[in-house]
Amino acid sequence: MKIGLALGSGGLKGAAHIGVIKALEDANIPIDMIAGTSAGSVISSLYYSGFNGTDLEALAKEVDLESYVDYTLSLSNIIIFLSAVFLRKLSFNVTPTKILPKGLVRGKLFEDYLNTLFKQKNCKNIPIFITSTDLHSAKQVVFTNASINKTAPSTNIEPLSDLANHVRASIAIPGVFMPVCYKDKLLVDGGVSNNVPADLLYKAGADKVIAVNLQSSLHKDNSIDTIFETMTRSIDILMVNNTKLRLSRYEYYLISPNVSDVKLNDFNKLHECIEVGYSITQQALPKIKAYLKS
Repeated sequence: MKIGLALGSGGLKGAAHIGVIKALEDANIPIDMIAGTSAGSVISSLYYSGFNGTDLEALAKEVDLESYVDYTLSLSNIIIFLSAVFLRKLSFNVTPTKILPKGLVRGKLFEDYLNTLFKQKNCKNIPIFITSTDLHSAKQVVFTNASINKTAPSTNIEPLSDLANHVRASIAIPGVFMPVCYKDKLLVDGGVSNNVPADLLYKAGADKVIAVNLQSSLHKDNSIDTIFETMTRSIDILMVNNTKLRLSRYEYYLISPNVSDVKLNDFNKLHECIEVGYSITQQALPKIKAYLKS
């Protein structure tokens, strides 16, 4: 029996995936293939690259993620933008919006960091699927080292060639991160098209799938104060509704860690998310085992 693990998006909430993996490993439940979207793609890629749950927990405790945020905005391009707005007011043919970058964070520093981590371990011999979304064609783009049966017209399959770059595309939250150019595609966050990619695992031959949805619900939020929070909140609402519809088509065991209050800049809550993921999975182990035997 092949068991697949599908890890959904969620920004820093994705640390909960570490706890899920750690609990499954402690229970000797194998992960025969793995798929990830956005934050889930980060954890999936690290697991595929040889990091186990304990390794990932230690990594989360020592890493300073804020140091890998490379902003695109600078004083100079803000001044240029304001100058363009002023010239526009004077009827000069200038388009201010073309001066602004396509995202506020490049993502290159994080990509380089992932490349460094990938070189530290030996890759597991398992199928992996990393999702992203092409803004040009509106299709889901899946990077994988495996074959997928009966691919939908709305999905493009690409060979796994540059794992860190594929992950960078998968985490490119629209408006927050710069899109990633790949061939003729302009790639952004995989959650826009497939928030919890359980379907890919079934199409690749999984018999049972454990799916982790970090955005099964949204708590009421009256503290939306920044452009980041406005964009990510809007995308979260879209993903919650889309995920419910998409997951309803398949059989799976769903794990939904309650980390809905963790925001994109809550770097100090990584350990808390890991604990939540571990605890909810450990409590669900009897049901998970029953599901796997059914």
